[in-house]
Amino acid sequence: MNRKGFTLIELMVAMVVASIVMAAIYSVYRSQTRAHRTQQIVVQMQQNMRAALYLLEREIRMAGYSVTDPPAPAGFVQNFIGLGSPHDGSGAATDANNIAFTVDNNDSGAIEAAAAFAGFEIIAYRLNAADNTLRRWDGSSGTWQVAADQITNLSFTYHREDDSQIPFPLATADLADIRSVEVAITATAEDRNMSLTNKIKCRNMGY
Repeated sequence: MNRKGFTLIELMVAMVVASIVMAAIYSVYRSQTRAHRTQQIVVQMQQNMRAALYLLEREIRMAGYSVTDPPAPAGFVQNFIGLGSPHDGSGAATDANNIAFTVDNNDSGAIEAAAAFAGFEIIAYRLNAADNTLRRWDGSSGTWQVAADQITNLSFTYHREDDSQIPFPLATADLADIRSVEVAITATAEDRNMSLTNKIKCRNMGY
């Protein structure tokens, strides 16, 4: 009967080899997990930025819309003061980092400040640097709502019909001259940044 077994040295060598193999497997697993997580973060960041830019583009393009005769006093505004509570205290503005405008979406010939219509006719966007979110003014609830996450920069440049840039600070008379808005937006996730710029034609301004 063969009673031979493994010596202590053989067991130790086997354990060392097994440890090296397990360490290599774990290293590959950890590397793959990190790469997958980074890829997910980048994809989410891209989605947030593109969604934010899509929202801005869709609504800025409609700034000043009104089909009634005479048309509603719709367009870019310096603030919502005069539209009544809660809009006049919203802090909305049209400048280098904020945008505010009105749209006669229900074709009433007036800008509706009532809650039932205000969510679609009194529109503003701004960046909340405290939590890196793009916020949209919700006229229906009278609050700033999160439109996109991971947004760390938002800037606007305004252009006239001849494409010349309107200098800051914008005067009241300048608002009626806006024909296009260049939006620059940056999203950040961990140590990664991504920026997009888009020039939006305001097809309802100047009519």
